[in-house]
Amino acid sequence: MNKPHLHTCSLPTCGTIIPDHCLMCRVHWRLVPYANRVEVRKAWEKYQSRELSITDLREVQARATAAVMACGRNATSESRRSKGGA
Repeated sequence: MNKPHLHTCSLPTCGTIIPDHCLMCRVHWRLVPYANRVEVRKAWEKYQSRELSITDLREVQARATAAVMACGRNATSESRRSKGGA
């Protein structure tokens, strides 16, 4: 049986462990503006089908992370209680 690949939420202040296919934990993902979430999902799909480079994918992901950090909310303690990611 394969072990799932895991990493931490992309927010530097969050230590929530999430599956590799997720960018950030659910709490922080919900703070990303809808347009950014759509952009990240489309970029991920293009990356999976080899239509987008890893560099371009990381730029899109960085914009989503920056959007959460800019909102100034600290959901770290709440996100640790939440399970999973998005």
